[in-house]
Amino acid sequence: MTARTQQNRTTTNNAPPGALLPGQIYAEMGTPFRVWVGVPTSIDASGRKLLSDSTVPGPYLPVAGGTMQGPVALAGNTTAITPAPGDNDTSVATTAFVNTHVTNVLGGSGFAPIASPVLTGDPKAPTPALGDADTSIATTKFVADTLSSTLSALPPPGATMAPGTPTVPTPLPGQLWFDTVGGQLYVRYDDGTSQQWVPATNIAGLANAATKQDVAAAMGNVGRNLIHNPLFNIAQRGAGPWTTLGTYTSDRWFMNGSADAISFSVALASDTDRTQIGDETAGLVLQNVFTGNAGAAAYNFAVQYIESARRLCGNTVTVSFWAKASVGTPKLGANIYQSFGTGGSPSTGGWVSATGQAVQLTGTFTRYALTFTIPSASGKTFGTAANDSHGLTFFFSSGSTNNAAAGNIGVQSGTVRIWGVQLEIGNVATPLEKPDPRYDLSNCQRFYQIGQQQQQMQSQGAATTYTTIFPLPVTMRATPTIIGNFTTQIGGTGSVAGIGSTTAGTGVQFNIAISGATGNAVNVFGTWTASADL
Repeated sequence: MTARTQQNRTTTNNAPPGALLPGQIYAEMGTPFRVWVGVPTSIDASGRKLLSDSTVPGPYLPVAGGTMQGPVALAGNTTAITPAPGDNDTSVATTAFVNTHVTNVLGGSGFAPIASPVLTGDPKAPTPALGDADTSIATTKFVADTLSSTLSALPPPGATMAPGTPTVPTPLPGQLWFDTVGGQLYVRYDDGTSQQWVPATNIAGLANAATKQDVAAAMGNVGRNLIHNPLFNIAQRGAGPWTTLGTYTSDRWFMNGSADAISFSVALASDTDRTQIGDETAGLVLQNVFTGNAGAAAYNFAVQYIESARRLCGNTVTVSFWAKASVGTPKLGANIYQSFGTGGSPSTGGWVSATGQAVQLTGTFTRYALTFTIPSASGKTFGTAANDSHGLTFFFSSGSTNNAAAGNIGVQSGTVRIWGVQLEIGNVATPLEKPDPRYDLSNCQRFYQIGQQQQQMQSQGAATTYTTIFPLPVTMRATPTIIGNFTTQIGGTGSVAGIGSTTAGTGVQFNIAISGATGNAVNVFGTWTASADL
């Protein structure tokens, strides 16, 4: 390669050199400083190319110093000088610098992975906005703010609200509200489209059970309801009407009163009734058509006596039922009478509430729930007749003498229907327990049974007495009172000389005396009832 150097250059730019030999270098030693190189005319017709001009940034960097401009694409394993640890300027960061810096900052432990990180110390995160309900991290501030907002929005202790109409300002999803009237806990539910209050304890199945009532309901649904014949399906005495005070009506339900005109019956529920109740099970209802008397001692009620007072003593119980009035808006009173039985010198019984409770009925079947506190039996003396009980009582009308115990319903007249009565231990009304018909009947037969008896015997000519025993399908509560009606005889004359009960109410014994021609077959037919009602 040959080179030619122009010397003694002035401050004025020299004119470009003429054609140079290929590879020849020509330098203009002035300002600006320019370097030319000779090239074949096939590359450039002038025979030269400008390599460098001090007034125009070139595409090359000096060996030391300089700043890269624009996008840079380095090929291969390009290396650079590693800056000192802690350097924080625009120097090129080599891989060695980065590794050293990460080790110094993170203490050699690397960093938390994106998946399932395990954080130590006091890690921080952005606090989501109040009411946020997605997968954002809930910081301690978010939790504290949400709890504070929820608590501040709840009604004050002891607040009374109508079921289904909470006065909670700006309710938030997940917020709880307890209805002190209905005794129901509600939670604010958001389905993504709208919000509403839903019962928090009306839960099916054990997986989400919140109360022991829910657990009892899930484990067989048998035994929560201490009321027998709650649906009025068992009617061994018929369907009525019953108009005589002091009479049993639908099984286990006794009606009584003074001076009032009453007519109890088991009536068919209508499709409208079932729609209002929300249950296709409703087939029969207990109906009372009554006219209240203005006398102070007048009243009328229906009651079911629950066997063995100790079962409820010292407990809080909830009574729930559906009821409606055919005309107007009469009140229905409710109370529970605690009896320590008879025989010996039992303690005096009384109403568990000096002032009973009452609900205002409408023309629509509605479920009502009332809570009662049953006094303890501590220090009480029970009678020897084993007939102590608690009597769940529904008052339809009452003069001044019994008005407080009747819930201050006063003297009134009307037609009232009741269905689905439940009494359970606890302060929350759970879903109605609807017993299997066989189980329901056996509960009622413990207190009252009916039967038919046909006896065929051979006459011996003279009067002869035969004895037969009919076993009862259910052992009765106590030795029953048995009444027979044997009026039909064929082939001779027959009469019931005596009817009695076997030991502990397990069977009925018939002593039948017959007479007729010797060898004649004598048939005796009849019906009987056995009562061990409280």
